[in-house]
Amino acid sequence: MIVQNSVQLKNVQINVQYKHVEAYRSAKIDDVSPKYAFSIYLGEVIESDSTNTYLPFMVDVESKPEGAFFKIKGKIFINGPRKMVKKLIASKDNEPPEIWSRVYEETLQLLSSLADSIQVPPPTHLENL
Repeated sequence: MIVQNSVQLKNVQINVQYKHVEAYRSAKIDDVSPKYAFSIYLGEVIESDSTNTYLPFMVDVESKPEGAFFKIKGKIFINGPRKMVKKLIASKDNEPPEIWSRVYEETLQLLSSLADSIQVPPPTHLENL
């Protein structure tokens, strides 16, 4: 199953394509308001031509205390002027690239739906593992 979401940002078109989505709930989950820890991995940038770029990503999210786990894999397609694309994928001053924030925002929306489907409270924010 492939799910895709598209966003226009400045002069750049961003498409997030989900290729693998997994949600797990333990029968032991008791906490009515768990906290969620996350790990986001952005893969190496692949440029197909001067205006099209994509990079793979993977997101792992787990509840604290243990009980719910989510795994999301996909690709981010970026189409726009090379200068704008580079700005989105470059890190500045030890901060994550702007595209990382886009993955984070898109993931929160998807996680909310996944949490509802396995009957656990949805994450309202994520904390580093």
